[in-house]
Amino acid sequence: MSGLARVACLTAAMTAGSTALADDLPPGLVCRVEGYDLALINTGATPVAAGTVIGWSVPFARADGRHDFDAPLPSGGMVMLGGVLESSYLRPGTPCHLAPGDDDP
Repeated sequence: MSGLARVACLTAAMTAGSTALADDLPPGLVCRVEGYDLALINTGATPVAAGTVIGWSVPFARADGRHDFDAPLPSGGMVMLGGVLESSYLRPGTPCHLAPGDDDP
């Protein structure tokens, strides 16, 4: 197998793995940095079920954690995780990542 073909296979495998993880997240659940806080927003058409557990990370701030939804999050709903970025005040648009359960994002 040539070097280029090997890179293409590795890229496809890595992309497939990332996609499989993303499929385990509630559809439409996104995160957004808001100063010292992190917003979890349901942009999907269905509620995020109570009991759902997600991991989150903000690499720039070297911050991560997990959130357990104790109540359903309706479509268009938002949960603010206040102060989770501690002393890192970040502007909206700073990348954040989500992963299902206790997985590292």
